[in-house]
Amino acid sequence: MQIRMVFWTSRRRTCAWWKLEKETQKKNVDEEWVLKTCDGIEETPLDMWSCDGGDWDGTRVKNVEVLVGEKPTAVLLRHRDVRHCVGLGTELQLVDQLHGNECHARKLETVDLRPKKGMGKLIVVCWGLEAVDPKAFVVPEGEGDGLVLSDFPAIVDHCLGEASHRVVHKVEIWDSSFEYWALNSIMEPIDVGAEHNILLVRHYKNRTPKGMGRFIGMIEEETRRAHMLAESNVGPYQSQEAPPEYLPIPQVNENTGGPREDNKGHKRVAAEEAAPKRGASKLRRKDAGRNGRVDHGEWSVRKDGVAECDLTGDISD
Repeated sequence: MQIRMVFWTSRRRTCAWWKLEKETQKKNVDEEWVLKTCDGIEETPLDMWSCDGGDWDGTRVKNVEVLVGEKPTAVLLRHRDVRHCVGLGTELQLVDQLHGNECHARKLETVDLRPKKGMGKLIVVCWGLEAVDPKAFVVPEGEGDGLVLSDFPAIVDHCLGEASHRVVHKVEIWDSSFEYWALNSIMEPIDVGAEHNILLVRHYKNRTPKGMGRFIGMIEEETRRAHMLAESNVGPYQSQEAPPEYLPIPQVNENTGGPREDNKGHKRVAAEEAAPKRGASKLRRKDAGRNGRVDHGEWSVRKDGVAECDLTGDISD
């Protein structure tokens, strides 16, 4: 079988296809190109994405192993000092696809918790303990110290169950600044960045939320557009970081996990993917609609970087 490996280094993203024999049960990632990106130091600390744990695990180059199973898989690595993995959402969508963990609902069940429809909104995507599609809640935009989940019992009940059966009062939220799941008390304020109006929340025991990669990709799209506006000196959000560029979801043969026949340059040779040139023209998406929105299916993101929740016909301003 073939395995896709993606490695976010301190300078760029590197990827490769490599093949394992079926009888091999375990493989150390001792590829020369991997060591080269770590200056040949086997003790280099890394983060490796755990498909079972649904988050990053700390490790070192010499300890990275791949378990070979019946299904195709992908290996996602990053240097410990990498804060933003460009295209992580698209890679996790591929992982969800390979593991049959996609969100199949055309329209998510949505509950609008705003006192008035005209208020600003934050979309909270929630996964409970069960392995089912997430549920979306629309709440007023956080003000002051941030969003406190305990102010919205419907969200807490969905994530943790009814209060009478609740043992732990903590959930995990997706930290878009460092891209990992962080444990958070339901009574502790959550600081949602000014550039985002999507928040991901999961039950602390639900390690593989259905469709997680898709929604992480949506948050990345908000980040990208905020950086694009900052570079053009438009809008209130400013950043000192370079605007992230996005690469398409890899073309993958779902049966083998390897490249499709029409995508032949990805044989076992490591390929460094050059970053696209800077400039707004490179940031345009083919599926931009007439209203300047990028279509995510039932979600859309406006040109000003604000994500809209159009999951049902009765949510409007």
